[in-house]
This record gives sequence, C-alpha cells and structure tokens, in this order.
Amino acid sequence: GCGCARRLEVKAPQIGHLVDDAFAALEKANPDLVTSRRSSSLLISSPGAWVHYHADIPMVALWRIRGPKRVWLYDAHDKRHLLDEVLERVVLRETEEDIPYDPAWDGDARAIDLEPGWALSWPQNAPHRVDNIDGLNVSITTDYFIPAATRKYGVYFANGMLRRRFGLRPASTRSSGPGAGQVRDGTRDEETRDAPPERAPDDGGVPARRRRAGCADRRAGRSATSDRADLTSLR
Repeated sequence: GCGCARRLEVKAPQIGHLVDDAFAALEKANPDLVTSRRSSSLLISSPGAWVHYHADIPMVALWRIRGPKRVWLYDAHDKRHLLDEVLERVVLRETEEDIPYDPAWDGDARAIDLEPGWALSWPQNAPHRVDNIDGLNVSITTDYFIPAATRKYGVYFANGMLRRRFGLRPASTRSSGPGAGQVRDGTRDEETRDAPPERAPDDGGVPARRRRAGCADRRAGRSATSDRADLTSLR
C-alpha cells in the first residue's frame, strides 16, 4: 500500500522550500522555463507497490528520496495510448485519472529506473505507470504548469465543451498557430476555445489533481509510458 501527504508547501513548509529551491535552480539553468501553480505531495509506499496506468492534467516532477522506482512512460503524442475524448473526460472531471490500458502497448513503453537523488519529469498528459522495485519507497511529486501546459488544458476543456454542448467534433488539439481551435464543420470559436471552466477553481482556472492515481500492492507485472523524459540529477 501507500500513503500520501498533500500540499507540503502548506503542511511542511520546510520541505516545500526545498522544492522551491530546486525549481529555482532549474529555471536559472533554463531561462525559458517558467513554472507556476506548484503543489507537492509526499508519497510513502511499500515494497512491490505500483501506481495504475494514468494520465495527469498538470505537468509532474517526481523526486526520488528513498528506494528504487521504475517509471514506465508512453508516447504522449500517440493517440492509441490516450484518445482525445478520454483526456477530455479527465479534464472535465467526468472520470478519474485512471484511463483505459492495453498490455499490448507495453512494447512502446520506455522504462526508467530512478535511484535516490534523481528527479524525472515527462511531457504533459503522457500516460504512465510506476512500479516499486525493492524496499520502502519515499518520493515527492510536484504538480506544476508552464504557459504551454495551461493553454493545452484550455484547449482540451474547450474541445470537450464543444463536443458536449454543441455536438461539434473538434479537429485540432493545437494550442497555437494555424489550425488551433478548428472543428470539423469548418467553424471556429476563439472565445469558446479560450473560455475558463464554468466552476473556475481559486488557482486561476486550472484544476489541481483530483487525486493521485491509486497505489496498490503488486499482483502482476504491468507497464506504462513516453517518447522523451527529462532526467535531472539532484546530487
């Protein structure tokens, strides 16, 4: 099993400050990186525990503290692994972050073994699973947004509303440039595409994670996950 303490920046500010310092170092080394709406959780899980195949709405950084962990990442751009309609349901809060999974997709997965002192981030909404390899595992996960991630959330929210309210079939999930906001009947509605959620949360219109996808004791080996991953040593 596993336990989760959320909102470390409020409940354990001394740990939250360490996360802030790490992001400050990353942003200093990458001037184009601008993060916002960061929220961290402490995860403690037993040997053999695993996290279900799922997709997160925000971007995520996974910071390893204790115990080896294997992250399986799927290609964020391969629609077989995550249909637009499924992601729309997650964004619109019609379903949890757990999404349909087919073991046949494991051949497309990239497995990354994380040791204590390392951190991992992956493309927004990339489906993934996580396996504990051995021993007690301790991690910090940080949800965060960059401007492009906020725009992508807005596109999927608007597309979902266009599909449900007006019976349209959005033809594009691009958040900028030619083709952004197009629907299959040839119309486009910029105002609708950029509209905030009907029940806008207090964090600027982007919902926080509803819940971390369930952690369970391992019963059988199953995989998940992405075409690229950004690995940063914290040593």
